[in-house]
Amino acid sequence: MRNGPADRHANQIGAKDLVFLLAHGVAADTLAAAAREGLRQGVSTDAALIAGGFMEADAFYRALAQECGVPFLPAPRVLVPDEPVTVLAAGVAPLLQGQEARWVTAPTGARNRPLLDMAAAGRSPAGFALTTPQRFERAVLSGGGGRIAGSAANGLADRAPGQSFRGEARRGEVLMILALVFAGSFWVTYSGLAGVFDAAGAICFIVSVGVMVRLAASVERPRPARQNGRALRDSDLPHYSVLVPLNDEAAVVPDLCAALARLDYPAAKLEILFLVEARDRPTRLALETHLRPETQRIVTCPPGGPRTKPRALNIGLALARGDLVVI
Repeated sequence: MRNGPADRHANQIGAKDLVFLLAHGVAADTLAAAAREGLRQGVSTDAALIAGGFMEADAFYRALAQECGVPFLPAPRVLVPDEPVTVLAAGVAPLLQGQEARWVTAPTGARNRPLLDMAAAGRSPAGFALTTPQRFERAVLSGGGGRIAGSAANGLADRAPGQSFRGEARRGEVLMILALVFAGSFWVTYSGLAGVFDAAGAICFIVSVGVMVRLAASVERPRPARQNGRALRDSDLPHYSVLVPLNDEAAVVPDLCAALARLDYPAAKLEILFLVEARDRPTRLALETHLRPETQRIVTCPPGGPRTKPRALNIGLALARGDLVVI
């Protein structure tokens, strides 16, 4: 749903394209401030308007829908005929029967240009409805969640079976494990008490290596960043997606949200995805209380197994819109 590199600056939406918002309660000074912020960050004015907290996403898309003469759907029910990730990238999906339109879309940035041009010409996109990007994402997750969950759990094994362990162990792996077990058992039995001490020492050595690496990392001083002679402008910075998998961790949510809110980065170029299992209602409720919807959103992972953070991260990766992704 985020614009690709090719169209990020082409046909960029500016303040003059959003003057219709003045009739929907947005002050001229607010629109001008959002436009300046968009120029500073190198993003469309609509992105700066929402990410900067000047206007809520629901209010913006309701106003856009009214301007274009199409309905706004707060809870669209969509058909997902293709891979859900492909539908999300396209930002448009067919609606199930019984709704106010045939298609729903959630355009951002330059993808608003055709709608605004049609509205300026007094025409409306027949058969279309609008919703917000987050509501569109939830609708696609609801309609195609099973496929997303299956791909998150088994996608690697389906694409590259040789790089994934799924199913029975290979004969060579079984033989190696049996040989190691036999050799270890023989050594302990043959050596008696000394063999027990040797085995315990080997285990302690293996564990201590990991402990030492962590201790060394904790005392390592960060190296100063190399300066290239000039500081990067906000408009030169990439878009970031931050994936935060949570599972039965409602207690840490207040401090976690507060810490993430202190990230010093252009708001319109930052999205934080909290990945929560469908059954984990306490964590989801805690997030809803402390969430900053301008840059943060909750992704309810579709039911499926295994319920692990790696699976949740695979789902988040499919939904991330940033140029760079961190965990």
